[in-house]
Amino acid sequence: MQFFFIYKELAHPGKSGYIDPVTLEERLLHIAEFRRTYGISIPWICDNMANDLKKSLGGSPNSEFVIDPQGKIIIMRDWSNPKQLREDLAELVGAVAKPTRVEDLNLPQDRSRAKFARGVMPSLEAPENLRTLKTTARPGRNPFYAKLHASAEPSLLETGAGALKLSFQLDPIHHVHWNNLAAPLEYEIHLEGGGDMRSGSGKAVRVKAEADSDPREFLVFFCGLDTSAPFELTVRYFACSDDDAWCKPVEQTYNVRFEMDRRRRMDAGSGGFSGRRFSRRGGNR
Repeated sequence: MQFFFIYKELAHPGKSGYIDPVTLEERLLHIAEFRRTYGISIPWICDNMANDLKKSLGGSPNSEFVIDPQGKIIIMRDWSNPKQLREDLAELVGAVAKPTRVEDLNLPQDRSRAKFARGVMPSLEAPENLRTLKTTARPGRNPFYAKLHASAEPSLLETGAGALKLSFQLDPIHHVHWNNLAAPLEYEIHLEGGGDMRSGSGKAVRVKAEADSDPREFLVFFCGLDTSAPFELTVRYFACSDDDAWCKPVEQTYNVRFEMDRRRRMDAGSGGFSGRRFSRRGGNR
């Protein structure tokens, strides 16, 4: 009998700071991070970026399968049930004399990798009930050290008028931080359709801390927007390694559609993506 984990797309991107990978290499880095954190040697099967394996297995975010030696699925659950799985395996291959308990594994309690300051950026007042938008990162020569999460008010999607929230969060798998002695992150939006836009470009405010890992967040306001057309966003920032081995300028581009990502219907919540009380003053952080 052999166990496998299957890496599928993240069900809750932003949780514990881990963000949706944009390349297969980043998915493999997530697997390496799991092994480093938990010290568990169970092998992994990594799905491709099109999520073909997840789709073929039914699309559930936490499914569970028992497969016989001939490759036939003999037990399938949309949601993992460890207690029931143990009973299934006892019936199929026999019970063990001394079952392993979770507390026997001595798993680490603190899995945080936070090394640099948090909470140094001023708070951004943003709308509640934001809808996550479909975003595609354009590949380049640099990893996406900081990743974009774009979310919109329902009114923006329905009428073309409302607020868009942009959140750029450092991905912990790349072990980088913001060096606040360098130029701050800045972005530009290039609309393909018609409409008026306020704060279509912006620059993060400077803070006193020399280094930190807070997300950089902005609000953009639209009126009379043609939501059938996507927009292109260019972001520029300095990525600096956590061990101070290098610090380099990075420019990256995203394509964003004014279409709700059905896999991520609401704003992600944790990891710096949550909405706060909203005012029409706008601004950035």
